[in-house]
Amino acid sequence: IGGHGDPVRPGFDIGQVDEDPPISCLARDEIVSVLVDETRDRVRVIEDVARRAPT
Repeated sequence: IGGHGDPVRPGFDIGQVDEDPPISCLARDEIVSVLVDETRDRVRVIEDVARRAPT
C-alpha cells in the first residue's frame, strides 16, 4: 500500500505519513480497540432500532 492514495481520503498517501510525534504501537492498538468498541456499540443501537421498526 502506498503511492496510490487512500480511497477514503483522496490525496492522503499512506506511504508518506510522517507522524509527529510518532504514535507508539501500544497507543495505536489502544486507540483501535476503543474505536472498535465504540463502533460495536453503535451497530448494536442501529440493530435495536431496526428490530423495533415496523416492517
